[in-house]
Order: sequence, then C-alpha cells, then structure tokens
Amino acid sequence: MNRAVKLLSECWLYCRSTENKRIQFLSAVPEAEPGWYLWLHEHPGCYELSLLDGQSNDADQVSRFLIRYYPEPTDPVFDQLAIAEQVVRLSELFDDSPIRPVEGSECACSHGCHHDHTHERIKGIPRLADRARMNRSLFSIGELSFRFCNGELCEVSLSSQDRLIQYSTSGIAVPSANGSTQLVLPGGLDRNLPGWELAKHLFDLLVDELLPGMGWHADQRLRTNQPGQVFYWGEGGDVWSEESAAATGIRETLWFGKEARIIV
Repeated sequence: MNRAVKLLSECWLYCRSTENKRIQFLSAVPEAEPGWYLWLHEHPGCYELSLLDGQSNDADQVSRFLIRYYPEPTDPVFDQLAIAEQVVRLSELFDDSPIRPVEGSECACSHGCHHDHTHERIKGIPRLADRARMNRSLFSIGELSFRFCNGELCEVSLSSQDRLIQYSTSGIAVPSANGSTQLVLPGGLDRNLPGWELAKHLFDLLVDELLPGMGWHADQRLRTNQPGQVFYWGEGGDVWSEESAAATGIRETLWFGKEARIIV
C-alpha cells in the first residue's frame, strides 16, 4: 500500500477513536483512487483530499494529494469561486442531500466513515457518477505531499497561494430577457480564493493534532514564499498562467528526524 495513504488512514482511525471535535464528518471517497471527504465544524463546506500521484525508488517514496474545497452556496467563499465553479456547484452534479445514517450502516456517505449525526448537515459533494466529468482544477486550493525515507516519515508539506486568482480574457455573459447579462467583463477578475487560508486549516489539523497524537513529532518547521502565478481563462477554454506580484506562492514543510515512527 502507498505509505502516505496508510498514514492518512491511520490518522482517520485515530481521529475516530479520540472523537476529534474539529472533524464533524469523515468519509472515504467511494472510487478507485484513494481519497476522503472531511466536514470540519469551523467551515460550512466540505474538503476533499485525493491522491494525485506517488513516486518511489529504492529509498524514497513521495506522494502528492490534491486538496479541494466545496463551499455551500451560503459560504462567503462561494462568491470568490470562478463563475464556472459556481455554476457546477449549483447544478445537479452535486449532492446536497442531508447526511443521515442508513439503517444497518454507519452512514449514508460510504463504508467506514465516522459521523457525528447530532446536527444535520448537507453533503455538498459531487455525485459519484459525475466526478469523472469534473476538471481537476475546479475547486482546487492546494497540494499536500508526504516523503518517506527508507520507510520512515521524513517530510510533510503544504503548497498553495495566498490568493488563487484567475481572469477571463473574453469575459463571461449569460442569456437574459434583454439579450445577455455580463457577469465578468473582458479581462475581468473571475476567481479570487484565499487558497492558503482554506488549505491551512486542514493542514494544521493533520500536523498539529493528529500526527503528534499518534507519536509523529516534527523536528523542524519552515515556511517559504515565492512569486505566485495568476491564471487566465481564454476563449475556447484555454488556460495559461504567468508570474505576478498579485499572488504569493507559499510552502510550509515539516521535517521528521530519526525518532519518527516507522511505517511498515
């Protein structure tokens, strides 16, 4: 098994055993690639953490996970999504039914999840049959990576930007009674998410609470900044980016020494 997937699976089991109060609901994504949905108490939306890729050689194994955030329409973050993301989130592609236990099963979401059902909350996640139709870039807010050295956890890092900015070069208009309504002017701002702020909540839960609780203590922690990228959405769906002072790329890394617990 991928070592990072095993580590995260152990984290969720630990969370379940300790009844962590920051995670209200937790569910595996029922598909081939490993992934999880997490509903945190302090956020009205749902996080998704899914495996992007894993590379290994004789000594090291590196795995990257994509972090997505699916806000509820009432979440202030919703208005900062790209228009395409807002349309998708409000469409039938998303399941907004309440999270409720199913008779004879732990939960309505998927097998093996941990849920506190004392407060009703909607799922707010893509329907399983429609997940493959969604572009990976939609709702993405950052990447989480793990590195194992000779079977030992040696590095965990989060990468994102303070602002995830996208412009529409041709503008965005929708049909209306008077012809069309311009939602975004040509060259106008289409997406402006606080990517780092959103992703950091999930990262801090993992590295400040779950990993230390299981015996993994970092020996060093460092945050670095670099010029960020601003994205442009062109006519026909072409997307490109360029370096810009309007956004700052941020990476926070924790290193674990020889005393770190070994995953076998």
